[in-house]
Amino acid sequence: MKNSKRSNVDPFIVMDVMESARIAEKNGKHIIHMEVGQPGTPAPKLAKKFITKEISNNNLGYTVTLGLPALRERISKLYGDWYNIDLNPNRVVITVGSSGAFILSFTSLFNIGDRVGIAAPGYPSYRQILKSQDLIPVDIQTEIQNKFQPIPEDIKKNNLNGILVASPANPTGSMVDKETLKNLINTAHENNVSFISDEIYHGIQYEKKSHNSARNNR
Repeated sequence: MKNSKRSNVDPFIVMDVMESARIAEKNGKHIIHMEVGQPGTPAPKLAKKFITKEISNNNLGYTVTLGLPALRERISKLYGDWYNIDLNPNRVVITVGSSGAFILSFTSLFNIGDRVGIAAPGYPSYRQILKSQDLIPVDIQTEIQNKFQPIPEDIKKNNLNGILVASPANPTGSMVDKETLKNLINTAHENNVSFISDEIYHGIQYEKKSHNSARNNR
């Protein structure tokens, strides 16, 4: 069977480690898992109770395209609670995890061969997802004085079609301050570069709150 060249991407090593750990556990080894970024605690009791009720009482099937309206409305309210943003629920799309959101975002924003900047060091799966869509990941070599985050000058000098910024970032944990985030967004817009903000780790920070890209895009 002939394979697409888009499938020729580097493996996500974390998942290989996870599989090796699973096999070791199956063979009787005691494993302390630190390979994947997920909480060691189970889902909240309230969430488990709600899911159990839904499974028991409702015919779970296809939802409307953008996701359950009630969930989108609740996420919209969360943006109001956290960031004081009046977010229209029609702008909220429910996806199967953040990887699904990246696929939709990249597909809607970029054409084959477009160049998308990602911070180095950074989350490795950005590169794999971009390559799988025939996009070109461009490593932006970050510096410690910039908290290992891209700066506006990186957008100008790398001939980009898009840039992806994560704050808090994986694996560094660093955050972009409000002024830098605003400058990054403005510089991207001025240079016709699509700006994607990965905010999956919002709510997991200390001392200072994370800044939301939608609030800074005004």
